[in-house]
Amino acid sequence: MSQAVLGFRGLTVTQIVVRTREIADATEGNANYTTPIPTLLQIRDSASLLESKYNLSRKKGPAATNVMKLQLKAHRILMVKFLAYIQQASGGDATKIESASLTVKGGPTSSQVLGRVYGLKGKTSEMIGQLILSWDKLVGANRYVVQSSPDNTTFKDTEDTPSKTTVTISNLPPGNTAYYRIAGINTHGRGAYSIPIKVSAGEA
Repeated sequence: MSQAVLGFRGLTVTQIVVRTREIADATEGNANYTTPIPTLLQIRDSASLLESKYNLSRKKGPAATNVMKLQLKAHRILMVKFLAYIQQASGGDATKIESASLTVKGGPTSSQVLGRVYGLKGKTSEMIGQLILSWDKLVGANRYVVQSSPDNTTFKDTEDTPSKTTVTISNLPPGNTAYYRIAGINTHGRGAYSIPIKVSAGEA
């Protein structure tokens, strides 16, 4: 029996918020999890509150930071309850656990099937026809593949397969907007793709 884990260890508050939302998105409409406890609305609201408290803490100093830390603790408790639900509802089936964008204890290694890439962000470059993508490191990935789509439906590989967690896409039409997603690669092939994001290339 596999054991589900949140994968929050070592993440920043911002990354925890992003990770939580990705888990909620993957669970919504998932036939394996029809009655999430806590509800996905509660989970998303908690993540939004944590994000708000974190942003405030960066402006208001120590008192606001303490309030943020209390919300972080409350959010972790909420997500542990959700994790228990996933464990029970999945019956410890690794495939079902991973369908909720969670990982199993031990995590993927270079000899195991990879999970999903998280934390994908995009930035319009100051250079004409360029944009920059970055994402969280995926344990076990030897390299990454970037895919793009003009309409978020049909994706195609770009020429970029970087080993680092950032890449600059060049030679695009100025101001061109497209959807991008990332997957890790190892000896088992490609892992699950990140949730696509919309990014525009730099323009004059």
